[in-house]
Amino acid sequence: MKVEPEWLRGYADYLHEDETLHLSAALGYCRQHCQDFTGLDGVLYLYRPALDFLVTQMEQVTSSAQTGLATVQSNLRTSADAYATTDHASADALAASAIDLGEDGESEQLTSYVESDVGCADEYAHDTHVYRDPLEQDAAKVFRDWITEQLDTFGLNDLLKEYLGIDLSEVVLPIVLGNWGAFYRLADAWTEVCWGYRKIGEDIDNGMDVLSTHWDSSDCGNTGASQRFDYHIREEWVPGFEAIDQACVAIAHVCDQMGLLWDTSVNGLMAYLDIGFKALVKEIKRLLSISSVKDLFKNLDDIWQLVEGIVEAIESVIRYFETLAEELVHGFQTWVEIFRLLQRYFGGDFEVFETAA
Repeated sequence: MKVEPEWLRGYADYLHEDETLHLSAALGYCRQHCQDFTGLDGVLYLYRPALDFLVTQMEQVTSSAQTGLATVQSNLRTSADAYATTDHASADALAASAIDLGEDGESEQLTSYVESDVGCADEYAHDTHVYRDPLEQDAAKVFRDWITEQLDTFGLNDLLKEYLGIDLSEVVLPIVLGNWGAFYRLADAWTEVCWGYRKIGEDIDNGMDVLSTHWDSSDCGNTGASQRFDYHIREEWVPGFEAIDQACVAIAHVCDQMGLLWDTSVNGLMAYLDIGFKALVKEIKRLLSISSVKDLFKNLDDIWQLVEGIVEAIESVIRYFETLAEELVHGFQTWVEIFRLLQRYFGGDFEVFETAA
């Protein structure tokens, strides 16, 4: 049996930094950027509850991980003290009994588990993620400019500015339409969060590489504390962080797809309305050129077609937003299912982070 107690304390200090610094940094970035709903206004405001739900879930998962890491540190220090003051065999049995491996199935898997001993470093060294701010995109600008251009055809924008002090293009439209470029920014932010949690999992695994060269009680079989601890970290904790990583990747993908959906839909809507609007403008100009009431009555059918065209255009816009509303529901269900699947994978609310070691 090989035991160097100071290295157990060193790994405990190492995990303390992951708990207090790196997990806090990942969650802080998530709160700052993944909860920044700037641009999700107007019709996009309905997306906010789903996105807020995801950040809340990350807060709960991170809190569980921090609590679990604190427990791991405490047990490591207790074990180190026991090894330093008691014969190693007794101390190892005490340390092994403190490691909670959960279901019996896990204990059976441990029977054939081989403890890693890679000796990749001489001391503990963190390899953390350097976060960058997500990229801003004003994807709605083209649509706002197009609407403004149509309004300017009749001078409506200038009239509203002059007499009512209302700026449709710069003030009203951004509030009503929002900016679906926010989805691309959020996708970028969730990708950064993904890298943050991935690095923490890798960091814990790398630290275990170092500890395994200074703590080896594998000659005690599957009852050896070092083997049980190695299994607990590499086969339970590290996959837990990998699952968070994959959840963030999935969320980023959904956000990116939402932005693409809006881009594609709005561009199609603009193309459709542009053709219809040009035809309506042409018809309006023709009707306005009629000088006599008699000729105007002769063109009543044309006037009615004009009205029908306007109604049809409005109905098409309504159908368009109904379609996007349906996509909203599907998107929300997808986001919720991501975390539900992960909760089922861990048998609850990421309870792997709440088990002792």
